[in-house]
Amino acid sequence: MMKDKMIINARGLGYDYYNHKIFAMLSDLESFYGFLSDSSFGNVDGLFLTQKISYQNKIYASMQGSIESIKILVYIGRLNDAFALVRKYYDAVDTDIYQSILTKEEEKDFLDYGASKNSVISAWTYAQEHLYDKPSKKNKPPRTYEDKNRALKELDNDLFKITSDIKKKQSKDICNDNMHYNSWDNFVLNVNESFDSTNKINALNEMFENISMVICCHFSYIYRLHPEYYSSSDYGDALDMGISPEADSQYWVAPIVQDIFDKYIKTYSKQLTTYILNIKSINFQ
Repeated sequence: MMKDKMIINARGLGYDYYNHKIFAMLSDLESFYGFLSDSSFGNVDGLFLTQKISYQNKIYASMQGSIESIKILVYIGRLNDAFALVRKYYDAVDTDIYQSILTKEEEKDFLDYGASKNSVISAWTYAQEHLYDKPSKKNKPPRTYEDKNRALKELDNDLFKITSDIKKKQSKDICNDNMHYNSWDNFVLNVNESFDSTNKINALNEMFENISMVICCHFSYIYRLHPEYYSSSDYGDALDMGISPEADSQYWVAPIVQDIFDKYIKTYSKQLTTYILNIKSINFQ
């Protein structure tokens, strides 16, 4: 909770603005993506395709940076710019999920057949191809957002249905509007010198709901694709110290992950909460 009256008065945005729940959420997500960057470091997914170790952790580190940028912009009251970055966050999550699915598919082909011809992931990591692209050759099919949705359905149709329903609850139109200045009001959200405080608070409420939807989707797909990223370090730490790990500690969930689950998944979607609890790769509470 913001209590520094000098800061509140200096920007003129008011007590209600600086004590909005969006600030706690952004700090939590910044810590969450920092944790994911650390926990995915050393992961060998994609190594056969890209010859890069831990390329996944750079994705999470980048997303941590995006959340930090959003937090800074919200803090100084530039909500039009912040919404544009929230729209970018949507794309980052979609891209991360899709590339994770493609990596697993292509590595399976590599292990089954000893080669992976025309690897999309390899070309993408070396900036030779876009992940979603028009065909560069006449005999090469395009990859589109429809392909991404098809991949999500094939991975887990139940999860696809749940997250699709979640997305219907919250439109990202406000992010697109602020990205493309579809209204005069979008300009006004960047103004601090004269503004309607109610509009600013309403915008923060909209931003909170949009980010809640995105983190629900990302959290669930990371767990579906990489449950090991969510594990507590207790089991490995015990082995490193040469002592016997506590019983079932390999199934313990990291505190920051449980915290995100409690604050932003359980409170947003009962259906998604039930889905996650039923997977049981690790012991969520």
